[in-house]
Amino acid sequence: IVVAQRDPNVEEPDQDDLYTIGTKAVIRKTHRPSEDMIEILAAGKERIVLTRVTPEGGYLQAKVRPFPMPEAGGTEVEAMQRALFELAMKAITLAQSQQSPAEIARLLEQSDNPVHLAYMLASMFSLDTAREQELLEAPTVLDTMRLMHKFLSHEVQVLELRNKIATEARSEMSKEQREYMLRQQLRAIQTELGDKND
Repeated sequence: IVVAQRDPNVEEPDQDDLYTIGTKAVIRKTHRPSEDMIEILAAGKERIVLTRVTPEGGYLQAKVRPFPMPEAGGTEVEAMQRALFELAMKAITLAQSQQSPAEIARLLEQSDNPVHLAYMLASMFSLDTAREQELLEAPTVLDTMRLMHKFLSHEVQVLELRNKIATEARSEMSKEQREYMLRQQLRAIQTELGDKND
């Protein structure tokens, strides 16, 4: 069971320090980069609700119950899924990802479940814990899609602004470099002409 802490600085959390909604997951891979650190890759399988948490021999033991999302389909969900996919591709292009947009598009297209698509995008864009939790707690498929669309729209705005700032900085640098080169050329011409007056 994977559940986020409300405050990650609490070393020994109890039930009040944990969110109520979490995920039943399967551990896919573990890696120990150092003596005091372990990295775990877990794949979420279903949402759960924590009903009781008790400390047990150095770890927390929990009683949980499934928290399934209502089945949903229809044209509105399909429209939101397409809009989310298009927005994701725009964000990926703006982010200038290491992977090609075509590779990522294929990966996203494989997800025929709209909720899985939203969760996959949330992990790709590294949402903060509060937003991830809000997404996990969304009561319906449509709510999940709308939330992810809102978060991704914000991400696109930030990426567009970042790219604009970078372009302006490059343009300003190019202008300064050009002026420096012109000054150097002017000095060289003045020296050739015997004009010592700067």
